Amino acid sequence: MRILASTELQKASLPPHSQASTPPASPSVATQGEVSVHTQAEMSLSPTAFTEFCSHIPIVIAMERHADIFDISAGIDVTRYFDGTAELDMSANPAAMRFLYAFEVALQSGDPKHHLNETANTASGVMNEYILFEKPYVVPNTAVYRCRFRLAVCSYLFPRHGQIGFFQVRVAALFAIPDPTSPGGTRMIRAPTAVHRFSLQVKVSPGSVLNAVR
Repeated sequence: MRILASTELQKASLPPHSQASTPPASPSVATQGEVSVHTQAEMSLSPTAFTEFCSHIPIVIAMERHADIFDISAGIDVTRYFDGTAELDMSANPAAMRFLYAFEVALQSGDPKHHLNETANTASGVMNEYILFEKPYVVPNTAVYRCRFRLAVCSYLFPRHGQIGFFQVRVAALFAIPDPTSPGGTRMIRAPTAVHRFSLQVKVSPGSVLNAVR
């Protein structure tokens, strides 16, 4: 597996949507220790109904669907970054916000020769080569939790000139809720996974010198 060059790693480490203003301060994603101190009384539904609610919260992904890359010379390492935003609307039961453990993102490529299947989540302290995150936050004056992420698609995953490469990203929210069968314990609940498909095409511009060597 190719490791990003230092300059690429530096760029990839920049927060997604870095041209935007810094997200406002908000409650951090709950840790297991924090969850254990919350009681069932804080839930606006019964424990069973609350679990059912957490396992059915829909997630929405906003991200570009296609990108063209021009004039890539053979042997040159290039990385194309895709920024995405995932949102969970928990206005139907805001109490669920404090039990959100992490957003999980999986990136998959459709090329059988260079197949990629990477997964990372916001609770992990390990930096992933292909998936990077900003810290999730609550949109001010709402019950919407937002997660911004960046996908790094390296040149060895690019399709051949003129062809189209297909990728997909899968995003899910994980909740750590109190386990009524184990006092002080928690259990993980996964909300429905959202899938976003996008594509990438490598092209040569009309005036490029690469036309002479094709």
